[in-house]
Amino acid sequence: MSLFNQISRAKSLPETIALEIQQEVTAGNLKAGDRLPTESELAETFGVSRTVVREAIAQLRHEGLVETRRGVGAFITEPERRQFLRIEGLSLDDPESFRSLFQLRSVLEVEAAGLAALLHTEEELAKIDDALYRMINADQWSGDGVVADLDFHHAIASATGNEYFPVFIGFISEKMSDAMNTSGSMPYVKKS
Repeated sequence: MSLFNQISRAKSLPETIALEIQQEVTAGNLKAGDRLPTESELAETFGVSRTVVREAIAQLRHEGLVETRRGVGAFITEPERRQFLRIEGLSLDDPESFRSLFQLRSVLEVEAAGLAALLHTEEELAKIDDALYRMINADQWSGDGVVADLDFHHAIASATGNEYFPVFIGFISEKMSDAMNTSGSMPYVKKS
């Protein structure tokens, strides 16, 4: 028997900031329709880079807590638009949990891509193209690359016309991105 317990990894900075913002919403200090401070203001307040803030806002967007408007900012959404699906980040420290989540995302994304190919609008196709362009032109594991990757998966899920695909794929992609941001790569997935 060991005298010591295994320590767990601390939450990532984006996850910590997203949780702080979520707590302000829960406490009623931020209400539906309120605009969040700018990325620069949040970065200064939290003492982090704008990239970290951008990732936190992307997480909140995929959870449905905020919506972003290009050139205007991020706004708190109405309560009925928010999702309540949660997987604690610490469970992704376990290789088997991460692998299971990766497998689930793979199955969902194959179906989403098929539906999106059949049902997309021109506007949705433009969003997919934009996210793909940003992914190609970003460093793979940089903050911008991760945000572009999340946007790409979300755009495909949205193009299915099924309201549940963006919720589930966005949620799973965000959790996987948290794990990848922490490790700097795609951890635990065996290469064949």
